[in-house]
Amino acid sequence: YEEKTPYLDTRNALVEMTKEIGWLQAPANIGYVIIGLLYGEGDYKKSMIYAINCGDDTDCTGGTVGAILGLLGGTAAIPSDWREYIGDKIVQICANGHYSWRLPKSCTELTERVMNMIPSVLEAHDVQAEIGNFETEYDQEKALHVLKGYAEEYFKNRTGFSFDITNHTYLSAMVDYKKAPVVTAGEPFSFSVKFSQVVHSEAIHGFMDVKLPDGWTAEYKKNLHIVRKWDLFNDERDGEYNTLNITVTPNENIQAINRLYIAVNCDGYVVPFIIPVVLLG
Repeated sequence: YEEKTPYLDTRNALVEMTKEIGWLQAPANIGYVIIGLLYGEGDYKKSMIYAINCGDDTDCTGGTVGAILGLLGGTAAIPSDWREYIGDKIVQICANGHYSWRLPKSCTELTERVMNMIPSVLEAHDVQAEIGNFETEYDQEKALHVLKGYAEEYFKNRTGFSFDITNHTYLSAMVDYKKAPVVTAGEPFSFSVKFSQVVHSEAIHGFMDVKLPDGWTAEYKKNLHIVRKWDLFNDERDGEYNTLNITVTPNENIQAINRLYIAVNCDGYVVPFIIPVVLLG
């Protein structure tokens, strides 16, 4: 973009760079989102058209670009002809109401639900905040300055992904790659899995089993005690507890996308929890 490369040339270069991983994959489609935002230069319609015309996962790329511009500019950023067509109604396919009749039917209803949840979420996380229509000591610039350090600490430097475990062990887990998840034949790659649990007063014993691509090797401890710990980002009780350190060494069998699976078998639970790990070749 800075070199004034035509948009289509940039798109085609991105396709060539990511051709080995196939369609509907995040690396290329995140690139299409960035193309839309850069070449659209803040114009809602141009940004959407650039991103969508890149092809591939167009509902996600267009939706992401539209959402970002909507967050930045509100509905006023949407041209009147598009705003009239989009309307306020939520129309989608995946969440079709078969499993829940309480789905919001409009953007207004969804927004009201989110606003109603804010006080409960703030209280649950012990955030001291007062909500109301009044003046504060923070103007926009000062508020952004306060948030800057928080954003850098909790978002920009993240190299992991986290999720809740669904087999009733009441665990949460976070895979931390520590760096770009790219592997080379014969070179060890280390990452960690952090666990937290808040239900059991006694430690949960987990037996770890890492499933690897053919010919790969891995070093890790097979048994892990998971003590009560409230969140994944607090390292106070880590060390010999709660953190599984894994070092894998690939052989020549490296694909564009390499999938590993960590099976966590806990005492008292029949079904193991499977943690998927993706490493790029």
